[in-house]
Amino acid sequence: MKRRKFITSSLIVATSATVLGSPAVHAFGLNSLTGGGSSGGASWKDIAETFTGGLKTIGKAAARAAVSVNNIMDATKLKQKEGLTASKIKELEEGKVNADTLADVSASSKNTAAELKNMSLEKIELDAEQKKKIAVASADYFTAFIDASKGLLKLVEAKDKASGAGSPAITDGLAAAQAAKDIPVLTPKAIEFFKNSIDVVKELRKFNQTNDIAMAEPAGIEDALKIGLEF
Repeated sequence: MKRRKFITSSLIVATSATVLGSPAVHAFGLNSLTGGGSSGGASWKDIAETFTGGLKTIGKAAARAAVSVNNIMDATKLKQKEGLTASKIKELEEGKVNADTLADVSASSKNTAAELKNMSLEKIELDAEQKKKIAVASADYFTAFIDASKGLLKLVEAKDKASGAGSPAITDGLAAAQAAKDIPVLTPKAIEFFKNSIDVVKELRKFNQTNDIAMAEPAGIEDALKIGLEF
């Protein structure tokens, strides 16, 4: 039993050392493998929890946004050219967010904004039922966008704290080591996704206006849009 515990502990230490030694970790200006501590009272455990929570929030918001866009396209009887696959949406709903998924949702948002812009060039013939479905889906997208803004703020908070927290020690655990590796890589990708989502909101507003689709926008949408101005 003692030998098993020793082997397990050794594997954890070795894995942590590998992650802590990566170039991404040292993007924070981190000095040593075991040096560290926190800045302003922020521990690496708290930083990791904030960052992970933010990623999951963004993932779920991106999934909801993708479903909303699909519903809008279905209502208009137009097929989205480059939407997310069902399996990708499921991964996001489960909070599985990495560099690849963030790149996918960012590209999808960019394509969606472009499609909506083209669709807004002239009025589309829509009946009352179609307009109702689009209004509901638009509200869902705006709500997802607001949620994404909250997730992004968590990521930025974690990044700011990490930049002055020193390097996580091995004793901080694998979650802290992984967060130190992921923060400088994933945060910029999340910001790019959010900026592209801002374009979707703007183009969706234009599309609804062009086609006389009335909807009540959720509270908080303007504050969420202002967040994009900070990056």
